[in-house]
Amino acid sequence: RFSRRRAEISKLGSAGIQAENIELLKGETIYLAVTVKKPTLLAKAVLKADLPGAQLLTRENVDDEALLKLSRAVATLVGVPASTPFCTHHPAKLFDFSSRARCLAPFRVLATKQNTVVSCQCC
Repeated sequence: RFSRRRAEISKLGSAGIQAENIELLKGETIYLAVTVKKPTLLAKAVLKADLPGAQLLTRENVDDEALLKLSRAVATLVGVPASTPFCTHHPAKLFDFSSRARCLAPFRVLATKQNTVVSCQCC
């Protein structure tokens, strides 16, 4: 697979973190999405066991502290200062891409104030 961020993926690989893709957006906030390979999630103890199918990402099989530790390592390796705090609501999450789904709309505006969007909901 091709990734536009081959240098970052190579840097992660050198640190023992196998990744397929990475997206880093910096603005007022920082958004980082990384497709970390399953062997890394197992090796870093994010996943407690290599369970089949839908059981793999159950709450009981994911160590949230290990996920935060891995997330901090990834963020630091790609240039996010170590002092940057995680958001308080869902600081790090795992997503299951084994099935395909799509949104009916990319986002919805929930509230506006003086012609400025103050709240929106993404798919």
